[in-house]
Amino acid sequence: TEFKLLMQDNPSLTQDVTAFISAHSGVIYALLPRGADAANLIPRFTARGRVTVDGVEQTSAETAADFSSEVEYKVTSENGLHTKTYRVTLQQAGGIIYVDPKATGRHNGSTWEDAFTNLEAALQKANEMPDGVTAEIWLSKDFKSPEGKRYELKRTLIFRGGFNGVETEADQRNKDNKSLFNHDIAFFSDTPIRGTLTFDGIEFAGNGYRKPIIEGIQWDSAADNNAFVIENCRLREDPIEYCSGADFRNSARLASVTVKDTLHDIAYNAGDIRLPNCDIAVIDNCRSEKNPIFINMDYDGEPAQKVVIKNSYCIPAISAKDITVSDTRFGAYRWHATFRSFDRILLSGITGLSPRL
Repeated sequence: TEFKLLMQDNPSLTQDVTAFISAHSGVIYALLPRGADAANLIPRFTARGRVTVDGVEQTSAETAADFSSEVEYKVTSENGLHTKTYRVTLQQAGGIIYVDPKATGRHNGSTWEDAFTNLEAALQKANEMPDGVTAEIWLSKDFKSPEGKRYELKRTLIFRGGFNGVETEADQRNKDNKSLFNHDIAFFSDTPIRGTLTFDGIEFAGNGYRKPIIEGIQWDSAADNNAFVIENCRLREDPIEYCSGADFRNSARLASVTVKDTLHDIAYNAGDIRLPNCDIAVIDNCRSEKNPIFINMDYDGEPAQKVVIKNSYCIPAISAKDITVSDTRFGAYRWHATFRSFDRILLSGITGLSPRL
């Protein structure tokens, strides 16, 4: 069985496209070049038996279909005794899926106009993409997740928030805008995932006591590049009892953790930032002057190999063999900057309260 889209049959294509086919799950997936008219494409396919869509027979290289949303192809054996359904998903280059609760189009996630109105539908589409495709979910600034919502991940991906709903490039966003992940949100996976999980342009309202945001995610221990990134985010807490702050701990040890261009509320009750255990951590241009950022200070107790902090105003609490801190001010409220387990430490351009070594 094969499924292709050729330029000679489809004038809107700038290159031939060969789809990935999962015989086990029946998923057919292909990445379309930018500008392709997904609503009117003619596929070429091979199959043993009669091929239909909604009961209408399909002919390879002749019958067009609207692939702006998922299309189900049914293959029936020549003797009519066996059938198999293939679900065809075609995604524009870049693997971007759009979410806007105010969208009024076809709600298939293909454009801002046709955006999904909820994150569950976008994740379902992202989870069907092959591992080799980078999946991004773009969220409008009007998106707010329900409190206590749990979302399943079957792969790593990028969550980008804060869009007005017209942008075609991530850099066109107003970086002050954020999409809201509400109280006690949680991400989990029933099967191990691998790669880099990124949150960009998200405001985390924070979770209650002992409710880490990504604790339920299983990571593939055979992968050596598992990573977690928080960029251009805001971590806050409303005055709720027993808040644990921005808790991103996970039982797995990751290759790297990066927190960049991120603000943590300065209120006393904002809670701590607790990051996953990792080999390498980078904190760059972050502000959390009243609540500590914990790196490798719990779980298995093994120190990180290297931690770099720069251009920040924060209270680091770090266990690492190699520590470099530059152009950073140390804050203090309930905690002082604390460094443990180091073989080498380099502090330069440091202001604020003296650290505890």
